[in-house]
Amino acid sequence: MGSKFRRVKDHPSFGGAEANHLLEAYIDFRADHRVVVGIGMRLNPGKLSTLRVGARPLDPATGHLGALQFFTAGPQPDAHLEVEIGAQEAQGSQNVVVAGFGARANPGGITTLQLWTKSINKDGNLEGLQAYASGTEPFHAPEAQVIVSDPLVIVSIGLRASPGNITTVKGLFGYLI
Repeated sequence: MGSKFRRVKDHPSFGGAEANHLLEAYIDFRADHRVVVGIGMRLNPGKLSTLRVGARPLDPATGHLGALQFFTAGPQPDAHLEVEIGAQEAQGSQNVVVAGFGARANPGGITTLQLWTKSINKDGNLEGLQAYASGTEPFHAPEAQVIVSDPLVIVSIGLRASPGNITTVKGLFGYLI
């Protein structure tokens, strides 16, 4: 299934109590046409040590989503994740993209990861905004979050924790036209 979308005009959005601070881990897809479809992370000790992002390329000619790929960042990029949500697992579809994310932590680790997704329907349009949560306290409010509206999707992700609280999130969002 294809979409009618092409990604243009990427712009950053920041959240959290220290929204303008440097990030501990950041994965940036500005240079290509990927869209984020899943997020995982780990704190150790009290700072973000591992960020894992699932992404799929959006073909600029056809609008089709390509094969799922994973990217990691942070001081311990290969460490076991404390929380992870994949958009396609959350909705059971291969045509789901991330429209927002938020997280909460305590000094011992990530307690809440929330993911907001949109589906690309059979007509190639974005529809719905679904929320999913994971972690030891999945339904607590995130300490920092970024959610974007249509026709925007998350195309890059960064975070910072200090000490043991999520203080900064950055979501680079792309317009899908």
